[in-house]
Amino acid sequence: MRHPKLVAAVTLAGALVVIAGCDSSTPTADPTTARPSATVSASPERPPTPATSPTPDIEEFDATTPPERPSGLDGPPSEETAAQVGVFYISLLPYVFATGDREDWDGLATANCTWCAKVSAFVRDEQSAGKYRVGGEIEVVDVQGFDNGDGKYLAVVRVSEQPSKVLDASGKVVEEYEAPQEAKMQVGLLWTGDSWAVDGVAVDTEGSS
Repeated sequence: MRHPKLVAAVTLAGALVVIAGCDSSTPTADPTTARPSATVSASPERPPTPATSPTPDIEEFDATTPPERPSGLDGPPSEETAAQVGVFYISLLPYVFATGDREDWDGLATANCTWCAKVSAFVRDEQSAGKYRVGGEIEVVDVQGFDNGDGKYLAVVRVSEQPSKVLDASGKVVEEYEAPQEAKMQVGLLWTGDSWAVDGVAVDTEGSS
């Protein structure tokens, strides 16, 4: 089911029910000037996928526990710490959808990040309707950090979001997303002199493979 206020909504496994696209403020990595020095690969060589793969147990993941705040949130600014902050921000999604706690989500976003604001509004509307989500674990496949100069950074985070469910106030399942969904998230970051800020996010669910 699509949210009526979203023009081009993309339903991932659950936590990324948001606009797929790019904020006008989101910087892109220029390969001629930006050098990806912070790269983490979750699995350099993936084994062949069996013909029938078991569906991950949604209940095994506790989305009400927030992700650990990385040391990079305190700086100093670098491609490595930018990558850490990008991963942290995207990893907040299941927690925000499960609990409605948007303090870190809203606190890190600038007024320019329309994608961030739309996610926040979507969560607020779900909470007002008595809905909440379970599951939707975000698995980071890899991440790259780019320094675009003048305090502007980019974290390119490739993720796989696991299945999730939407429940109403009585605990009844009203929506269910059974298939994992991969996406590439480009998180535009600013170093303000003493802290990080998220200035824009682009979501690409087709170019993530």
